[in-house]
Amino acid sequence: MKLLERMLWLGYITSVIYRIGFSHQHSYEHLFIILLAAMYFYFSYFILNNISISDIFKKESYSNKKNYFAVVMGVIYSIACVGLNFKMRCYPGSTFILGVSIIFLLISTAYVIFKYKNTSFSIYKKIILRNVLYISYISVILIPFFYEKYQIKYKIYDCPDNIEVIDKK
Repeated sequence: MKLLERMLWLGYITSVIYRIGFSHQHSYEHLFIILLAAMYFYFSYFILNNISISDIFKKESYSNKKNYFAVVMGVIYSIACVGLNFKMRCYPGSTFILGVSIIFLLISTAYVIFKYKNTSFSIYKKIILRNVLYISYISVILIPFFYEKYQIKYKIYDCPDNIEVIDKK
């Protein structure tokens, strides 16, 4: 599961770099981010608790696991992935979804830091690391001047007859 997650993130980041830098055509970033959202929504318990695919049906792999928090974090991560997909497709409401996901990520990070700072569960270290990565990536996406440049390139490709956008080059 961990390898699949890393491969999907690598594919997403590579396709975003390809789309921004080299091609204005649609690449596979939407597929990667939707697969990440589905994986986090359905398999977050297994990913965050280090349960391998072969140990899913073994009873002893579920002892001493914090199941409720891993499931909640999976829902928050999938909301963030859907918000990123909406932002890349220029759908309305994407900024709201990303804002809500950042708020939930900040709340969960603060909860983990203050509540479980003396515990040795590895799940909380993973949650803090993922939350920091998500918050930093979403913050970069939400910076207006970064996204405006990408949006102008996207509009030029989609509508080359748009004189107003072409003159802004």
